Amino acid sequence: MRLHRSLCVAALALAFIVVVMGAYVRLSDAGLGCPDWPFCYGKPVPADIADGHALAKAWKEMGHRYLAGTLGFLILALAIAAWRLRRSARLAAAIVLVVIVQATLGAWTVTMLLKPAIVTAHLVGGMTTLALLAWLALAQWSHAAAPEMRALRFVAGLAIAAVAIQIVLGGWVSANYAALACPELPRCPGPMDFANAFHVVRELGQTADGQLLSLDALRAIH
Repeated sequence: MRLHRSLCVAALALAFIVVVMGAYVRLSDAGLGCPDWPFCYGKPVPADIADGHALAKAWKEMGHRYLAGTLGFLILALAIAAWRLRRSARLAAAIVLVVIVQATLGAWTVTMLLKPAIVTAHLVGGMTTLALLAWLALAQWSHAAAPEMRALRFVAGLAIAAVAIQIVLGGWVSANYAALACPELPRCPGPMDFANAFHVVRELGQTADGQLLSLDALRAIH
């Protein structure tokens, strides 16, 4: 039991690192540092890249992939232990399924050239994994909730929903490179094109019909 608790905490800590590393890869413009998946230019480690800047991006991307892969194996071990101990087994199994979907989205992020819908879904998958691992870790020290805490469930649910919506919107802003579309705070003067801004099935920087995404659409996203 003590080992299982330690694994839960370790998985939660590693998931946090993977999420932060993913953000770093994104912000350092290294999302396509390796144009193929799961290898990098057909090799398990970046090599034979003459451009030092491109090599650094490749290492960032592969570093994130190896951390995520390690987390995947750790979660699989957690799920096996949970089923053997018959403790939070369904939750552990659900996390394994989320990780499988997340790995698929990670591959599509590269092969579909940072399509905004895939990038945003990948972020949501990462945050979902982190949240479920936090739930699993807390469940190992579960106690009966006090009556006053039960009364907060509805408000807590609304707060979680609000945070989730904000995470999705933040991911959509980042995936469309719309962070600087509004130079003022809190105002954002200028016309806005909401129709193209929130059209999900489209390529990066383009409208659904292949035209360049306008500043009006980027303002609407922001």
